[in-house]
Amino acid sequence: MFICRHFAAREFSEAVEAYSSALDVAPIDTPQDHKDASVYYANRAAAFMGLAAWGDAARDCSDALELQPEYIKARLRRAHAYEKLEKLDEALADYKRLMELQPGLPEAARAVPRLERAVQQRDEQLKAEMMGKLKDLGNSILGNFGLSTDNFKFNQDPATGGYNINFVQNTGAGPAGAKGPEK
Repeated sequence: MFICRHFAAREFSEAVEAYSSALDVAPIDTPQDHKDASVYYANRAAAFMGLAAWGDAARDCSDALELQPEYIKARLRRAHAYEKLEKLDEALADYKRLMELQPGLPEAARAVPRLERAVQQRDEQLKAEMMGKLKDLGNSILGNFGLSTDNFKFNQDPATGGYNINFVQNTGAGPAGAKGPEK
């Protein structure tokens, strides 16, 4: 098995080159060859992580996992790279898979609840932004008819999650102190 002295010396660019060279000549005919190539990909990913090249690291970990799907280090590195790339759903999926493969893995046990909260917050923020944009669009159209989205009440049906829309007509008498038309 190839061991890279550059990685140990924190010479990450040189380590990337060394692992790339190893991958260029590594055979992939036998299961052991697959395992070796998978380790080279995962180690090159670690070197990319040392360079903060998160996309390259994630791609190499994916290549390692294609050859060896239950490779813990590769999946852990990819989850970390995905998190750095703000691909929270992908990171969460990897950490959940790690919990299945190795239930006592502390990194995954800490990451899953943290990422679940982050994904939920992100989704709520996106939903709020989308609703705001839809309201602005609705108001720009309804304004032509003297209406606004405030004339409509949305009620969510707890059983289905769908929404009912009710029209609410302004029945106010106008501004305070205003008199009706003179006769």
